[in-house]
Amino acid sequence: MRTTESDTLRSRVLSGGVACGPFLKIPAAEVTELAAIAGFDMVVVDLEHSSFSLETATGMVRAAHARGIDAVVRTPGCRASEIVHALDIGADGVIIPGIASLQDAEQAVRYARFHPLGERGMDLYARAADWGGIAGPDYLRRANAEVLVGVMVEGAAAMESIESIAKVEGLDLLFVGPYDLSQSLGVPGEVRRPEVVRHIRWAAEVARDNGRVLGCYVDDVETAREYRAAGVRLLGLSNDAEILRRALGERMSSFAEQ
Repeated sequence: MRTTESDTLRSRVLSGGVACGPFLKIPAAEVTELAAIAGFDMVVVDLEHSSFSLETATGMVRAAHARGIDAVVRTPGCRASEIVHALDIGADGVIIPGIASLQDAEQAVRYARFHPLGERGMDLYARAADWGGIAGPDYLRRANAEVLVGVMVEGAAAMESIESIAKVEGLDLLFVGPYDLSQSLGVPGEVRRPEVVRHIRWAAEVARDNGRVLGCYVDDVETAREYRAAGVRLLGLSNDAEILRRALGERMSSFAEQ
C-alpha cells in the first residue's frame, strides 16, 4: 500500500519487496475496492483480455487509489496510443504485451518514458498530472522515476531474447505469461510442466542479474509462494472472474450437500 510519494510500487519491488494482486476482468470499480479491502497490494486492470472501456479502467484506477493500493494496467497492445492512454489515466505501472524481441522492448519503453529515456506523448493536463496541478518539469521527472514499466515475455521468441531485453534502459519489469509460454513450448495450458517452470525460474535469474524485476501470473497461492521464493517480485494472483466463480461454486456445492 502506498504511503508517501517516494513509496511507490516501482520503488518497493525494485528494492526487493513483493507485490501481489489479481488481474481484473470484471468492469466494476467495486471489484477493485473489494480487492483492496481483502488486503491485496495492487490490482492489474486487464485491457488486453477484457472488453471494458478506457473510461471504465479510469474508474478502476481511481478506486484503487482511493482505497490506498496500486493499479497496474495491462495495455491492449504495444502501440504508442495504448500505452499513453494507460499512463495518462494515472496507472502506477504498465504491462505491455506483444513483446518478442529487443526492438519491441526498446520501442515499448520509448512510448512509456518521457525524455531523456523515451518519447512518451506529453499531456501536462492529464489525470496523471493532477489535471495540470503538478508543475510540468516535476510531473515529467516524477513519471520517469515512479512509473513501473514492464513488458510481457510470453513466447519462445521472447525467451530467446530475454537477456538482451533485460538490458533495455528504462525497463523495470519482465512479466511472464505462463499460458502463452506453455503454448509456445508445445504444451498449451500445462503451466506446471517442468519445462514451463524451468523457463520462469531462469527468467527470474535473468531479471535479478540485470537489476530488473520478474512478474508472473499464477493460478493459486501454492504456486505464488513457490515463485516468490524463486525471486518473482510481482505476482498476478488469479483473476476476479475465477475467484468469484470458485467462491460461488463452493457456496452452491456446500448448500447442495445438505
